[in-house]
Amino acid sequence: MCFLQRSGIAVACALVLLVLTVAATERALHTEYQITDDGMMTIRKGRFGKATVVDLKETTQIEKIHTTFGFSHFLLIRFSNGRSIIIQPDNEDALISQIHKHRRA
Repeated sequence: MCFLQRSGIAVACALVLLVLTVAATERALHTEYQITDDGMMTIRKGRFGKATVVDLKETTQIEKIHTTFGFSHFLLIRFSNGRSIIIQPDNEDALISQIHKHRRA
């Protein structure tokens, strides 16, 4: 069997993988974090994703997490109600300082 042989199933699989790749790239490139003056942070995961709003005053812990080989890193934010979120900002230190600033306010 030749790998270059085209069939309906192979084309359908390729299209599904293409859509998933575009969606993941869109989500990674267009995620935004916005902190308002009242201590709320809005997380928009891509242009088509649903926005999540969290109260920064309920933050109990912010942890920098690095993967095994250091290729990826993210922030784990824990809240007083037991909820946790994972975010990947470009500038982690600046976001952490803003969270601490609004948490004290």
